[in-house]
Amino acid sequence: MHAALASFHANKNVFIDLGAREHFNIPKIHSMMHYIDTIRVLSSADGFNTELPERLHIDFAKWAYCASNRRDYVIQMTTWLRRKESIHIQDAYLRWWGSQYPVNQGSNSLEQDSDASGSDSDSDGTGPGQFRIDLPCQVQWFTMVTGSHGYFVPRTCPFPNSTIQRLLNEHGASLFIPSLEAFLRIHVPSWLHRKLTPQDRVDIYKYLKILSPA
Repeated sequence: MHAALASFHANKNVFIDLGAREHFNIPKIHSMMHYIDTIRVLSSADGFNTELPERLHIDFAKWAYCASNRRDYVIQMTTWLRRKESIHIQDAYLRWWGSQYPVNQGSNSLEQDSDASGSDSDSDGTGPGQFRIDLPCQVQWFTMVTGSHGYFVPRTCPFPNSTIQRLLNEHGASLFIPSLEAFLRIHVPSWLHRKLTPQDRVDIYKYLKILSPA
């Protein structure tokens, strides 16, 4: 094996001379450098194959390329991978958080919380069947609606004071006006029931994060 590997490296430049390759920075070729030492330490390589790097190639290259528009795909692939990893990390954290603070507690926990909170349950957002918990420091920047659910929007609005017409034209939010009117009628008692028009202005954010461990 050592002689075969040395012979390959001694003659591999023929592929560059013929224009078949520009370089040999290939993981499989690099891994061949470690085969001899690995076999000496761990014995024969029966049952081993290259399936693992092939699988990673599908996850990190093929799927990322399919998510691009095939133009300037490298930056799009790295952006896709970064976002996918961010979602995976956030999902893992929320799963851990949910395991530490389960939503459905036993009756004893609810009774203890009810006795401790007393008449303050209405003011702190907890009601029947709910309990108040101490959030870890990583999620203190969420605006909590109840004891375990909240939301977050960026401090800086990227598109402030934009017309609703912009939402309709550029973002395809055709149901924004009736949906916002229905929301205001339910959650804002002081709403004057004025009809919204496409010329009314709102702040447009690029994203919204929702905290819902359950």
